Amino acid sequence: MDGCFVSPDQIDFTGIDISSRNNLQFSGRFGVRSGNTLWENIDYIRVAYQIDGGGYTVGLAFVSDLVSGNFGNLAQDSNLDGTADGTILSEALTDLMFSIPGTGTVRMSYW
Repeated sequence: MDGCFVSPDQIDFTGIDISSRNNLQFSGRFGVRSGNTLWENIDYIRVAYQIDGGGYTVGLAFVSDLVSGNFGNLAQDSNLDGTADGTILSEALTDLMFSIPGTGTVRMSYW
């Protein structure tokens, strides 16, 4: 994405001990900055988690909204199949969440 905050455009939350927890959920607020709505077809946002060094699992994704012809938008890929079919990001923040199965030590990444 043009104008990302960090390079390589990833934010990590590490070392969160979830060993005595269950029914975990990730919740976040998502939106776009005013005037920054011209996304390219290669732009995306993904939120993924990793438990105890296992592989990353994507729980939430936004991709360029090519289906509706609104090429300047990022929209939620609600079933993670690569197609924008959900909430279109706007300047108004939207609360979204997903469940995280399992226990251990979790590492969450947003990229």
